[in-house]
Amino acid sequence: MKIGLITDIHEHTADLRLALAACDHHRVDRIICLGDVFETGEAIHETVSLLAQRNIPGVWGNHDFGLCSHPSALSSSRRVHYVGPVLDYLATFQPYLELDDCLFSHVEPWRDLNDVLGLWYLGGLPNVHEKAARSFDAREHRVMFTGHHHRWLVTTRAGPAQWDGAKAICLEPPQRYLVVVAAVCEGYCAIYNTCSGELVPVAFR
Repeated sequence: MKIGLITDIHEHTADLRLALAACDHHRVDRIICLGDVFETGEAIHETVSLLAQRNIPGVWGNHDFGLCSHPSALSSSRRVHYVGPVLDYLATFQPYLELDDCLFSHVEPWRDLNDVLGLWYLGGLPNVHEKAARSFDAREHRVMFTGHHHRWLVTTRAGPAQWDGAKAICLEPPQRYLVVVAAVCEGYCAIYNTCSGELVPVAFR
């Protein structure tokens, strides 16, 4: 199966259209959103429409946490702007998604996703052994995908791979991997082939 990975859209609708076109070009079987659809709300209706019309599943991002999980956290005056398609679609987002031997989340899977103002932000990139190990200890999936950091990273329990997102990389079994996917709003998405283990970074600008 080919999976298109999009993350950190932040209402950049032109970039989202290009990312979706790239996924179509690669003939993916499914697209998954790794969170942070929201930014200011000015283009959220168009952003959600592009995602919802394709029934793209997604996970909570810190920017859209209140819309995905706890709408009551928003003030009544703000909620009125999102009642309807926006809240209906984002309410379908989950803390995590699982498919085959893959886990999809916005941040590293060991973090407490209800602590949006605390643990979501501590520690930075999981780019050293101690940071990566927390995710591998927390979950048993062979490949774990996250967004949030707006850059590329592939790491194993031992530490990061020598990879900068400039070309494809093979995530060979039985090795386990934690993958950070670069942001749609900065011109990137990714294609992952669950059969071959090939991860293809896509720059679409």
